[in-house]
Amino acid sequence: MLNIAYSQASAKQMTRLPGNTGQRLAAKINAYAADPQASHGWATSFGGGIVRIRQGDYRAVCRVDHSAKTLAVHEVGHRREVYR
Repeated sequence: MLNIAYSQASAKQMTRLPGNTGQRLAAKINAYAADPQASHGWATSFGGGIVRIRQGDYRAVCRVDHSAKTLAVHEVGHRREVYR
């Protein structure tokens, strides 16, 4: 189980997502934090502890710190904006 820490910018971005996308993305972030070792089809891990969690056209870019047991959400937004 990982503790979730949203940056100030990512928390603001979550509230601005359309419809129930923010709630659905938050549910996926919580599911990943509950069991980061499980196989999640909507989560992609990169080197250096970077994880991308997707919900439709929206992405959350997170950093996992296993020693501190923390999942830090750095950026949330549409896929065309997040990867710039």
